[in-house]
Amino acid sequence: MMLGGMLGTIIFGWMANHFGRKWPLIVGMLPQVVAQSLIATAQNTSFLYTARFLSGVSGGALLVLVSIYVNEISENSIRGTLGSILGIFYGFGVIIAYIICAYMPFYSVPYVGLGILALFLLFIIFPESPQYLLLKQKDAEAEKSLKFFRGSSRGDQVKLEFESLKSSIDAASTKSNNITLQDFKPATTRKALLVSYIILSGRNLSGVFVLMNYTVDIFQQAGTGIDAHISAIIVGTIQLAGTVVSAYYTDKSGRRILLISSLIGLGLCLTAIGIYFRLNEQGYNLSSVFWLPIASLSGIMFLGGPVQNIPVYVLSELLPTKIRGPVATVYMASVWPVTFLILQFYTPLADLLGIYGYLIKSVFIMVENKKLKTLPWVEKYRPSTLDELISHEEIISTISKFIDEGQLPHLLFYGPPGTGKTTTILACIRKLYNPGEFNSMVLQLNASDDRGINIVRGQILTFASNRTIFSGGVKLIILDEADAMTNDAQNALRRIIEKYTDNVRFCIICNYLSKIIPALQSRCTRFRFAPLLPKQILPRLEYVIQEENVLATEDGKQALITLSGGDMRKVLNVLQSTWMAFKNVTEVNVYSCVGHPQKEDVKNIMNWLLNAETFEETVDQIKNLKTVKGLALQDIITEVHSYLHRTELPPRVLCLILIKLAEIEERLAAGCNENPQLFVKANVSARLTWNDCVVDSMAIGNNANPIVNRFTPSLGSIDEKEVSWAISIMMLGGMLGTIIFGLMANHFGRKWPLVVGMLPQVVAQSLIATAQNTSYLYTARFLSGVSGGALLVLVSIYVNEISENSIRGTLGSILGIFYGFGVIIAYIICAYMPFYSVPYVGLGILALFLLFIIFPESPQYLLLKQKDAEAEKSLKFFRGSSRGDQVKLEFESLKSSIDAASTKSNNITLQDFKPATTRKALLVSYIILSGRNLSGVFVLMNYTVDIFQQAGTGIDAHISAIIVGTIQLAGTVVSAYYTDKSGRRILLISSLIGLGLCLTAIGIYFRLNEQGYNLSSVFWLPIASLSGIMFLGGPVQNIPVYVLSELLPTKIRGPVATVYMASVWPVTFLILQFYTPLADLLGIYGCMWIFAGWCFFEAVFAYFMLPETKGRNPEEIVKALEGKI
Repeated sequence: MMLGGMLGTIIFGWMANHFGRKWPLIVGMLPQVVAQSLIATAQNTSFLYTARFLSGVSGGALLVLVSIYVNEISENSIRGTLGSILGIFYGFGVIIAYIICAYMPFYSVPYVGLGILALFLLFIIFPESPQYLLLKQKDAEAEKSLKFFRGSSRGDQVKLEFESLKSSIDAASTKSNNITLQDFKPATTRKALLVSYIILSGRNLSGVFVLMNYTVDIFQQAGTGIDAHISAIIVGTIQLAGTVVSAYYTDKSGRRILLISSLIGLGLCLTAIGIYFRLNEQGYNLSSVFWLPIASLSGIMFLGGPVQNIPVYVLSELLPTKIRGPVATVYMASVWPVTFLILQFYTPLADLLGIYGYLIKSVFIMVENKKLKTLPWVEKYRPSTLDELISHEEIISTISKFIDEGQLPHLLFYGPPGTGKTTTILACIRKLYNPGEFNSMVLQLNASDDRGINIVRGQILTFASNRTIFSGGVKLIILDEADAMTNDAQNALRRIIEKYTDNVRFCIICNYLSKIIPALQSRCTRFRFAPLLPKQILPRLEYVIQEENVLATEDGKQALITLSGGDMRKVLNVLQSTWMAFKNVTEVNVYSCVGHPQKEDVKNIMNWLLNAETFEETVDQIKNLKTVKGLALQDIITEVHSYLHRTELPPRVLCLILIKLAEIEERLAAGCNENPQLFVKANVSARLTWNDCVVDSMAIGNNANPIVNRFTPSLGSIDEKEVSWAISIMMLGGMLGTIIFGLMANHFGRKWPLVVGMLPQVVAQSLIATAQNTSYLYTARFLSGVSGGALLVLVSIYVNEISENSIRGTLGSILGIFYGFGVIIAYIICAYMPFYSVPYVGLGILALFLLFIIFPESPQYLLLKQKDAEAEKSLKFFRGSSRGDQVKLEFESLKSSIDAASTKSNNITLQDFKPATTRKALLVSYIILSGRNLSGVFVLMNYTVDIFQQAGTGIDAHISAIIVGTIQLAGTVVSAYYTDKSGRRILLISSLIGLGLCLTAIGIYFRLNEQGYNLSSVFWLPIASLSGIMFLGGPVQNIPVYVLSELLPTKIRGPVATVYMASVWPVTFLILQFYTPLADLLGIYGCMWIFAGWCFFEAVFAYFMLPETKGRNPEEIVKALEGKI
């Protein structure tokens, strides 16, 4: 990928100087599209190599072109902020990449990539940069481009900026547009070249990028208890937070001071962690500052944001326009090979100079010292070399010879748990590889978690097929608990073993050899690890007891060995648990610690079963013993089994009893419960019938009760009614949130209620993360609805009040675009991630909302509250400080319109609703807002996946959901482009007519299909119609929201929007609840025609009643409502 990046930087840097910035950037995304398509259809590693190379080409295009383009379109006052926002989106992309790559199967990742690439279609609506057009002497196009980026309402200001820009470019290129050595002779140019190169080199040489590749491991070994994927997301979030802070301060404190302070802070963090590691290696006790390396690493990630991002756009600012393209190309091209070399040679260089020992390995040592007292003894005393192993001498000797002679075969270790299988292969790893090679040469997977064919075709195939450049020897893949793998996965694994034997060796570890297919067994050298003998366990047990100063009696040691059944892991775990609980390891304490029946208890149970006078006495005695001592039936059966072998019984009776014990154990393994009915058939009339009655009855009434893990294992089974409530209760929260925050909008403003409105969502995600029962989920879903209501009512008002007339529609549509993007992300996350980790991702995404804090209150609200100075300052923030006169004129116009509307009082009365224009605005707003539900788009979104499946598309359900979201997103993108070109009115009417036609067509299809007509020739009609519905649904869903804020007078906008938006939630709830019975009554075609009828009605209504609001201020909109415009 690095080589592709270097090539892409050179090619598209050259194109930037000859074909502009815009179209090369668009063309630069095509290799990425091809790359994703190649990954989706990959048949061998050549496809993947080509795809990665093409991805690098697109990455090079982005790196060189985006910084130039953003620099040339930005105003001076916000250029730094815009440049930083690119870094923010990069950080956000890193987090999304962590989520997608960690939780999605390999084959589906490229489809998600293609869906995200669809967002790039937005860039087509942007023009070429004005500076490049001036360089090519296209003055008219350049002025038009500048007006696009500055807004058409800033005529004089734009003209002045254009003349200034033209003069500077003309002065720099009076002789020729061709670049010569003369262009590099000025001292300022040479200084800019030097400065740019030095600070750009700091992106690699500061060490941030290298440390990012080790931070996840460090977080894991620090004992945070967080899943590896979650820790990766945390790392990304820390870096994103640093970029957000730098974005805020870029244009406040300046690039220079921000970069210098970040570099100094970064240097201090690196120095501190280096000193710590040096002192730690020399034996100093640093337990009082154990937190220092983790805090320093967090600081490195936080400060790395500015160090990584500022040089990119400062490069474009420092270089003269004429040479900016080619110089940026050369500089950016040098980044890729340097990155490649640093990553490749970092480990050997660190081994040579000791950097690895101080900056990475010492972290592990520090963490181990910190955790020494709390580390599980089974890990603390795990043998690290082959010589330390305590059993299976023949196996160890054979494997050692294989390694010494370089003839290691594929290995198959099988046998009971705790017999040294995993420990043996880990010791082999230490003999085969240096510590620095572990990450690149060894892949260890627990096949009980990753047991499907997708893991084999994805992660294992990728690792096996990649060859190392700088490391000799073969790689090693360890598959622990491989007997849990499906047969399909094992067959796929067999083919990989055959194909990549020259590059990789496999070690397959399992408990049951019979569950490994013969084809795999025949390709491996098999070793059986038998249970450890007491004479092998005892020396190791006594060594641990001595090292930990444990008080243990001889009967306690014997109890540990007896209970273990030859499992060394179990011996150490029970030893540690007993010592922590009782501080004395005796036989009684050992049995009590593990909840195992004491010998005396087993003897009593057998006595009751065989000699009790009545059935009731037997049941009561055993039930009381189980309750008092907390015993499990499985443990009772195990001890009864052992007791029977020590008891003299007739062979026939003994065999019958053992058979019944086996039947009970089988039922318990299937998930049966342990209620008192286990003994319902107990019959005390004869000793022999204890086997036929009591033991047999242990499974009666134990109907299997599979737990449906609908949410988390701690929640147990959740039925459909509970699921339905968990979904629909959000609507009630949305209604409440809309009312509360709508009222707050009128009393406390738009900004801070919006910030406060996100707090319920934070609480909701936290509740889901810690959910113990359905009450947590109901509360979380309700709170999510509250935040949703706040967003629905406040965002539309805020965006309307801060937008210029010329771009108000586009900004309103962009909200819908981000909503569509959020839907796609939600499909991905909820489909491919385990439930318990979803809330952590949600909290990470919510961190982006911190950006909103830097924005001021809307100027219209501040004027309503007679805070004129703050209102003017707010308007300058949104319009730019360079547009002084223009802003002042807009401010005076806005103040006059608001003063005229609220001369008497700020309190809302019935008089505010009496003007005919206000009543018309209320009616029109309500009708078009109702169309969001009554057009049927929202309902059909809940059934589209099933329809796509039944249409035989052959696409996975999750992929089809992503396709649906992408289609709707595309519709929203198109509507965003045309909102301020064609206008809201014509766009809404045309979308409604098209939507009505699609609904009518699909209704006719279903009706004819029901009547038995042969429709095979138009099988494509439902799919095409549904795609059209999703595409046209974007404008129908989004336009009403911001038109509502445009039509309503400022004074009543908050409360009316509150009432209207509040009505959306219960209507949505009712439509979703009653759609199915209505479809059963009228047929699906009947529902389609009802929705189509509404669409045609709303289109006619909008044609006669809805005024055009495009580019109009509040006074002009009132005149349009009166029919005067």
